Amino acid sequence: MEKFKYILKQVRKYHYEPWDSDELEKCIDILRDLPRNELLLLNRNKWVSDDSMLKAELIKILYADEITKREERIVDMDTDELINLFLNKTDGYVNLACEELKRRYQENLGNNRAKICLAFAQSSQKDFKWIERQMKKELYC
Repeated sequence: MEKFKYILKQVRKYHYEPWDSDELEKCIDILRDLPRNELLLLNRNKWVSDDSMLKAELIKILYADEITKREERIVDMDTDELINLFLNKTDGYVNLACEELKRRYQENLGNNRAKICLAFAQSSQKDFKWIERQMKKELYC
């Protein structure tokens, strides 16, 4: 309970000012030793900012199994399913699908490259620019 109180004290202190990097590392190390119920309390605490590194580490510790299963599911999908996830911007899998499609494109997996290229061309401007750069690299290298 002392470790929990210490982290809570630091979270309150650094809620209004930037974290000291040494203190942040110390708190992240302490997080790994806390029981799940205290981690959940910290996760729901109003002083833990959603955009902080501490919150990101907290999520990784709390939901490590779910994150791993989700990533494995993405890797095991075929390219057509990934493209559907990627183009369906309402799902929470867009970033994971995008990264997996980029990896598959760069590995040059047969006729999937054309499908991936078309999907990136249909997506956002940022994705279009990425596929454009990849094609220019191939053309001029």
